[in-house]
Amino acid sequence: MVHADTGTLAHLLGPDLTYTHTDGAENTRAEFLRLLASGALRYVSIAPEAREVRVFGSSAVVTGRSAMRVEAEGQAHAFRIRYLAVYRRDTRGWELIAWQSTRLTPP
Repeated sequence: MVHADTGTLAHLLGPDLTYTHTDGAENTRAEFLRLLASGALRYVSIAPEAREVRVFGSSAVVTGRSAMRVEAEGQAHAFRIRYLAVYRRDTRGWELIAWQSTRLTPP
């Protein structure tokens, strides 16, 4: 995501993806890829702090925390998040089908 490689991301994001940002805005897969391709949303850096993966057959739930630096509509933002990601495994491999993140308050 930091490289805005929408070609690769298109293969990793499920066609029915729901991507919910820290401000509550929600995107479909197509909308999210358009934001990245246009530069309206740019992930400058993502620094994972914690991650737990739980696999349930052909599904997986990932929870964790990350420090983020993003640019949205030309405005720079730096913050930490807690996230929940849901993946599904099919014949093509694992794909992200749901993302929900919450901005953490500074300590």
